[in-house]
Amino acid sequence: MKIELYRDQKYGKLRKHHQELGVPWTDSSFPASNASIGLKKSKQLHGVEWRRISDLCNQPRLVKDGVGRHDVVQGKLGNCWFVAAASVLAGVEKLWEKVVPDLEDQEWQPENPGQYSGVFRFRFWRFGRWLEILVDDLIPTRNGVPVFTYSKEPGEFWSALLEKAYAKLNGSYENLDGGNISDALVDFTGGVAELVQLRTDSGAFIYRDEEKKTELYNRILKEIGEHALICCAIR
Repeated sequence: MKIELYRDQKYGKLRKHHQELGVPWTDSSFPASNASIGLKKSKQLHGVEWRRISDLCNQPRLVKDGVGRHDVVQGKLGNCWFVAAASVLAGVEKLWEKVVPDLEDQEWQPENPGQYSGVFRFRFWRFGRWLEILVDDLIPTRNGVPVFTYSKEPGEFWSALLEKAYAKLNGSYENLDGGNISDALVDFTGGVAELVQLRTDSGAFIYRDEEKKTELYNRILKEIGEHALICCAIR
C-alpha cells in the first residue's frame, strides 16, 4: 500500500531525531496557536492552553483497555459527524489500524522514556491515495482538560490526536465545525458512501408503510452482512 506524506514529514526520521535529541517534537506546520484552532472559534474560547499530553497525566496511553465505540466523546466543537464516524471506525479493528498504524510502536512506553519523541502519525484516504499526517502531542486544554474530542477512558488519547490530525488535514479545528458523517467515513476507509434519507425535504416519512419499512430493514441487514459501516444522524 503506497502512502504519501503530508508536507513530506517523515515519521521515522523525525522520531529518531527527537529521541536522540531528548526533546519532543513541536510541529511548526500546525502550531499551538489560535490559527490552528481557527480565528472565530478561538475568540469564543477563553483560557485555552496548549499542553503536552505527557504533562496532563502520569501514564498517558494512546489506547487503554482496547479500542471501543465509546472511546470518542465530543468536546466544545460542532463535529458530532467526526465523532460518530470515529466511533464506528473504532468498532472495526482492521479498518481502525489503517488509520492508526503501528499502535505498539507509537504507544507511550513509561518503562522506556527514551523512546518518547512527541511524534504521532495517522492516515486518511484523500483523492485516491492514503495520506500520512504527523502531529505532535500538544493539544488545546482548559484547566488541564482537553477542550475538544476526548476519551471516556481517563488517560487515553488516541481520539484527541486523531482529531488533531484531521484538523491539520482540514486547516484548523474550526473547519471541523459542521460536516457530513459520510465524508469522514470515506476519509477513514477509502470506501464509497451512500446517504439513505428517511424523510423527504418537506419532512414526510419515506418509509411509512410496512412494505417500505421491510425493504429498508432487509437492505440494512444485507449491508451489515457485507461488513458495511453504518451511521445515522438526526437533523
